[in-house]
Amino acid sequence: MNYEEALDYIANLTKFGINPGLERIEELLRRLGNPHQQGMRFIHVTGTNGKGSTSVFTANILRAAGYKTALFSSPHIRSYQERMQINGVPITKEMVASLITEVAPILDQMIAEGFPSPTEFEVCTALALTYFAREQVDMVVMEVGLGGLHDSTNVIDSEIAVITNVAMDHMDYLGNTIAEIATEKAGIIKEHTKVVLGDLLPEALDICVATAREKQTAIYHLGEQLAFREKQSDLRGQIFDWQMGKTCYADVFIPLIGKHQFKNASLAMAVGFLLGVSEDAIRQGLAAAKWPCRLEIVWEPSEEEKRPMVIIDGAHNCHGMQALAQALKDLGIAKVHAVLGMLADKEREAALGYLLPFCKEAVITKAPVARAGNWQYLGDICKNHGVPYELEEDIFTACEKAVRETKPDEILLVAGSLYMAAVARAYFLPDDDLGE
Repeated sequence: MNYEEALDYIANLTKFGINPGLERIEELLRRLGNPHQQGMRFIHVTGTNGKGSTSVFTANILRAAGYKTALFSSPHIRSYQERMQINGVPITKEMVASLITEVAPILDQMIAEGFPSPTEFEVCTALALTYFAREQVDMVVMEVGLGGLHDSTNVIDSEIAVITNVAMDHMDYLGNTIAEIATEKAGIIKEHTKVVLGDLLPEALDICVATAREKQTAIYHLGEQLAFREKQSDLRGQIFDWQMGKTCYADVFIPLIGKHQFKNASLAMAVGFLLGVSEDAIRQGLAAAKWPCRLEIVWEPSEEEKRPMVIIDGAHNCHGMQALAQALKDLGIAKVHAVLGMLADKEREAALGYLLPFCKEAVITKAPVARAGNWQYLGDICKNHGVPYELEEDIFTACEKAVRETKPDEILLVAGSLYMAAVARAYFLPDDDLGE
């Protein structure tokens, strides 16, 4: 198979949907020689929000420390290759095609023998682990796909498990209460694995702490053993002081904006500290972090070109929208023009309730996936909040309309589904291929 054929093959596995459980991935990995058991060291990261940023910060820190570092994350923004990176370099198209060509007959044989077909994400996980093992990486930062306990990434034995936060999301799969969702996420805690916990609600914290104690693990909790103090935030980056036990690092710089990134960076610093990474490497890794579509400035304002500042953020659920709204407030941004698109399986009314008070007007668009459902419903939510809106199904056209309506001294915000944000990003940054 070539690259396009390989991606078509992977895409066809989506018909098996989300199917929690480790039996299929364990069998597939066994047939691939159990690559996850070949000497790699793992950091496992889960959380309702922030796990991607925390994973990127962590991988950057480990890379700066001299480790050959792999990062497994999802979803991708522009290219499937982004999901599997080594030292910041995405896997090549040729390697993706080669691995899928190798795995396809193994999948066919499994199904012929009566095993249920692995899902797309399970195959993606197996490909990544195989690739990383063959490239002999030292450290792997693995971001959970969904939940934790039954997620395909949970086949690994990690040195450190990170749980960024727990909020209501993916209730169809993870449960209808914070406690149920926390139980799923706490499933990545293994025997004697160190545990780094973010800002958790009391009921989630109780479950994570109980699980950690049951597994005889050491706990490092933000707000107790781990703390930070904000010092400066603007559109160019942020500065804070960090403390773990008696160790303090002053004036730490991160380029990612939004005060929620203080928490994500603090967790990543804790991981580096626990692994014995030097202060210089921790600072260097954080300062070099990039994470597309997370409060990312994709256009600087230009009076000459008659274009506004454009910020893109993949705030796709209530927790994310709340963080986005807080970031706008903290940055002194009172009103924005907006392009909005969310998936139908999210709590759209509640989520947009945080953001719409900041919106002068909006162009509603459709995320390019079946889960977009009745995408026009966002218009009704805007109407209920007194925000004028237009409907435009095509994302590029929606961005074009919004740019025309936004003055150079105003801000255009593109927010919602990462699937939508990724396409919008391609409109504003057509030459940034992110690894294609």
